[in-house]
Amino acid sequence: MSSKGEGNYTITNPKKRSCGCVKDDFLPEESFKSWSNYGKALLDTKTRLKDRFLARSSDQLELNDMRARSHNEMKKTLNWFDLIWFGIGAVMGAGVFVLSGEAARDLAGPAVLLSYLISGFAALLSVLCYTEFAVELPVAGGSFAYLRVELGDFVAYIAAGNILLDYVVGGASVARSWTSYFATLCNHHPDDFRIHVGSLAEGFNHLDPIAVGISIAVCVIASFSVKGSARFNSVATIIYMTLMVFMLVAGATKAKPSNFQPFSPFGFRGVLKASSVLFFAYVGYDGVATLGEETKNPGVDIPIGLIGSMTVVITIYSLLATVLCMMQPYNQIDRDAPFSIAFQAVGMNWAKYIVALGALKGMTTVLLANVIGQARYFTHIARTHMAPPFLAVIHEKYGTPVIATVVMTAANCLVAFFTSLDILANLLSIATLFIFSLVAVGLIVRRYYSTGVTSDSDRNKLIWLLGLIVASAIGLSLLWALNVEFWAGYVIMAAVWFFATLGLQLTMKQARKPKLWGVPLVPWLPSASVGVNVFIMGSIDGASFLRFLVWTVLLLVYYFFVGLHASYDASKDDSKPVVSGGGGGGSGGGVANRISDHGISSEEKGLNGQAEGPEGDLDEVTHRVYFDVEVDGKPIGRIVMGLFGKTVPKTAGEKGIGKSGKPLYYKGSAFHRIIPSFMIQGGDFTRGDGRGGESIYGEKFADENFKLKHTDPGKSSLNLLENKKSRISVLVLVRLGSNVNCEMIENVKSVGLNVYSVNLETGILSMANAGPDSNGSQFFITTVITSWLDGRHVVFGKVVSGMDVVYKIEAQGTQNGTPKTRVVVVKSGELPL
Repeated sequence: MSSKGEGNYTITNPKKRSCGCVKDDFLPEESFKSWSNYGKALLDTKTRLKDRFLARSSDQLELNDMRARSHNEMKKTLNWFDLIWFGIGAVMGAGVFVLSGEAARDLAGPAVLLSYLISGFAALLSVLCYTEFAVELPVAGGSFAYLRVELGDFVAYIAAGNILLDYVVGGASVARSWTSYFATLCNHHPDDFRIHVGSLAEGFNHLDPIAVGISIAVCVIASFSVKGSARFNSVATIIYMTLMVFMLVAGATKAKPSNFQPFSPFGFRGVLKASSVLFFAYVGYDGVATLGEETKNPGVDIPIGLIGSMTVVITIYSLLATVLCMMQPYNQIDRDAPFSIAFQAVGMNWAKYIVALGALKGMTTVLLANVIGQARYFTHIARTHMAPPFLAVIHEKYGTPVIATVVMTAANCLVAFFTSLDILANLLSIATLFIFSLVAVGLIVRRYYSTGVTSDSDRNKLIWLLGLIVASAIGLSLLWALNVEFWAGYVIMAAVWFFATLGLQLTMKQARKPKLWGVPLVPWLPSASVGVNVFIMGSIDGASFLRFLVWTVLLLVYYFFVGLHASYDASKDDSKPVVSGGGGGGSGGGVANRISDHGISSEEKGLNGQAEGPEGDLDEVTHRVYFDVEVDGKPIGRIVMGLFGKTVPKTAGEKGIGKSGKPLYYKGSAFHRIIPSFMIQGGDFTRGDGRGGESIYGEKFADENFKLKHTDPGKSSLNLLENKKSRISVLVLVRLGSNVNCEMIENVKSVGLNVYSVNLETGILSMANAGPDSNGSQFFITTVITSWLDGRHVVFGKVVSGMDVVYKIEAQGTQNGTPKTRVVVVKSGELPL
């Protein structure tokens, strides 16, 4: 959980059956309930900014609580094969057909091959940084979620706002380019299929209904099913790759090795300049990271998908560049249509149609990936209330963010319909490189800083060393951008970068190790990624930086007047934490069945307790089960729990085995989420991090009922004791949320006092979930009164002895939920009643 107390604001909303919204869904926060409230919020801006500026989220909050705000879950249907094709489709559009000509003719000559390899390597560095985050935080927000966790709300908001602009402008550019290539394929001028309106301003007077049409078609595909989108993308990308292979083979038959001479007519500076330009041919892979929630096995599928797709793209680009430069002398390569003109030059005029068809196929998959990626970014932004929360709703049937997809597509269509390609090209900003750099910085922070673990001196050292890394990269970039020939300056800046990175490695111990997949060579690899991305920024014109600044100012205006107050209310109005589980993968049901190491016998156990009326007490205990617990390998005792199988028989203890055919039990599982003064959570016996489990009812099962409450589910044992003695001697007051066990009762009795009334509202055993009707094997035990959880989580039992053990476990917790040390159930089983 966030150190600022951020909780789950909208989980109390009922599960939405569709993607409709009402007025209060736009600005539901307290600050916007009235003009008076809004005025008070504006006057409190300074305090709120101080609260939220550096407020960091947590893995658990992003994985569970934020996702629960979407009311329904995205469907986990994608595997590594789908992600590879998504990655290829997202990156390989028409860019290679345009950028190669300028880079080869004017910047690098045949050495453009080296430029593609250098820029590909630079992109791969960023891909690797993204991969570790995407594996650990497989959520729709992608880099927005990563930056929220490591660099805080404000940085994440600025980054996300800029990349959304790039998504809209980039999508509109590709849609209008689609029209141009379609016209070329039909032997028409690119503007022939556009509607000219003379009364509109120049640059906005060629209306493009085809661009709108292809955008809407892609939106429909993306809205109904991510698996359907994956299949469409795979087929389209395979066709595209087939055309690329055909171009390579056809071009190779006309290749002349002599055209490779001179190999590097513009020198090494030209190669690097071309690398800066060609880097943008690799942009798009970050959209794959937004598919984490829909990936079956993120720990395996995402690394294969991202790295595999980038490897394929680098290979194809390099081969295409080689063939292009062998077909023609570099100074004869056309800047705008290099491949089409090259094929015409060698007598293969018909090949221009293959090129145009390939470009159309490539742009279609890029559009699809663009729509899917931007919708998921927008969804996660809305989950934080920095955008209207209704945009975060996931459609129950389709499992996709339909509202966010439609809204973002509408923005794409509006821009594409009116705005010319020349204007759109000038609107593309440095946002992508800016965010790639921030993600690399965030990875270093993730490895070397952990709240409550890293000392203040190490934190300050990390800030200084990161500052030197970024400053040296900016210095190198400025020297390059200003064409400074003072080589000593380059040496000095490079030395500062090297020794700052070396200082990180030698003087600081990593505070966190990746659980599933980690970037190698930390801190060198992310530090190099920062350096490369910032260096490439130096090749971008000043006007782009000005546009970046203007858009950022507009984002700040929205943030200070709307986003800050909405996100502040979302974090404060429901600051009480909620329990989430089963955030990814399946989870299990039937708790008693998994308690025993050997399963539960088929014989029904007798019931205890006194009947009260025809139905008996709601909290009648039908099973007594136990956990023997170790902390850091040392036994700390036993927790005994009573399960209320009469009121919640399915949740408390149906018989059965998992769908895998194996008996399910908790032995060897860990308490993976522990928050002091709240609860301890466990039950993920397949992954151990809150994203797993296995179900005897299927992937998840519905909320059984909410008859039992998180205050006192029924009569407490102490009340019964007092009734039996029927003597009132003293009123015993206990700490709110504390537990009084039988040993304490005996101590009171030993000094001649009887207990009159004691609050016994802790030790409640309840189901963890990831939203309505998503119960599984994960559970939690409360350590304080948690009445706000009523109606959200199914109570199915209570600790009857061993709360001292629960408190020992609680002592291992942190505010973000990550245990200080490993807490494991070493033995579990059922006890006689």
